[in-house]
Amino acid sequence: MDQINSSRLTVALYWLLIITPALPYVALNLSYRRIIDRKIAEVESRLTRDIRALYAGAYGDPDIRRSLQKFYHWTTYLAPVALTSLVAAGFATLALAAAGLPLPFVPHDLAIVMARISPIVLAGAGGAYLWGVTDCVQRHATADLSSNSLHLTWVRIAAAAAVGAVLAASGVPNALGVLLAFSVGSLSLADLWAWVRKRAKLDIERGRSWPPDLDLVQGLTQSARDRLVDEDIDSIQRLAFADPVRLLFRTNIEWNVILDVVDQAMLINHVGGRITDLRQMGIRGAIEVAELAYRLESPESTASEKGHAQRMIGRIGASLGQNRDVAWNLAYLLNNEPQVDFIWKNWATPFGADSAPATKRDSLIARVVGRWGRGHSPGSTAAPAGHVPASNAEATAVANIAI
Repeated sequence: MDQINSSRLTVALYWLLIITPALPYVALNLSYRRIIDRKIAEVESRLTRDIRALYAGAYGDPDIRRSLQKFYHWTTYLAPVALTSLVAAGFATLALAAAGLPLPFVPHDLAIVMARISPIVLAGAGGAYLWGVTDCVQRHATADLSSNSLHLTWVRIAAAAAVGAVLAASGVPNALGVLLAFSVGSLSLADLWAWVRKRAKLDIERGRSWPPDLDLVQGLTQSARDRLVDEDIDSIQRLAFADPVRLLFRTNIEWNVILDVVDQAMLINHVGGRITDLRQMGIRGAIEVAELAYRLESPESTASEKGHAQRMIGRIGASLGQNRDVAWNLAYLLNNEPQVDFIWKNWATPFGADSAPATKRDSLIARVVGRWGRGHSPGSTAAPAGHVPASNAEATAVANIAI
């Protein structure tokens, strides 16, 4: 009886060792469900009724909660967690066999084959596993754990193990091979494939493609660019037409930063590298150009505002190496673009407000007033930092000065 109990205990211990590598992924996924619910509520609270109507016109479904709950339903995490757990448990079983431990639930002949696995293969899988867990923990901490990142984890484990098998078959000494394979496991999949192609001296002719251009966006650091690339946003064109709400939910990038980089991308998508010249005139994104067309078309604009807008459009045309008509066409297009309107109203709507500014002019005034609290540049005619307008008339007067 004692022998039977001991045998059962041994089998239970082996199973525990096998499933332990899968437990972090299961636990992270279960705890992340509450984070997803909180993120959905946060995203929903940022969008007023008016902004949701604009969102529907620019990107689709106005019911943000329903849309996000469908996209991030718990079933979307089921497959990647199961696959990652299965792959991790499989390599844990191979490690036990290689260590010479008996596997009572595995046929003897199969256990002998499994025990022959190279330590270099296990080192590759182990390195990818550890770096995968680290990445998932970091993403969990920043509320940035997507189902795709879990899929990439098990793929990276399998890929790193395959690289280890190639190193072992190439006759690399175990001491060096284990170090190389473990290090390779720390690479992202893109870097891993690049490393493999370089080692194999493969030069694949892919034809012409659009060169990377996210560096044109002001303030977008390397880490931020890498995060966007993880979401398959690897060009200005893709960033310009990305859904800001989904981007907020899928990343840990702040809402105002998302609005700013998308606004910049929408203008850069038209002017390319000429954006550096436009920035010297105080034009960073699509909103600033759209404002010029709005001033010229709005019956509320003063003669001074319209005259200034005319001169600015002429200067934009010259900076682009074009004439005034080309610059006016760009301004008119952006002023009537639903995506620009969505970004514009969001930028001018205070967090927690019940509704967006009624008109674009109200949005402009709100933006100018908002800048007072952030200080002003030397020589600016704007009010000093911390000043609060005494009335709408005063705010309108300051807006007229600013534009």
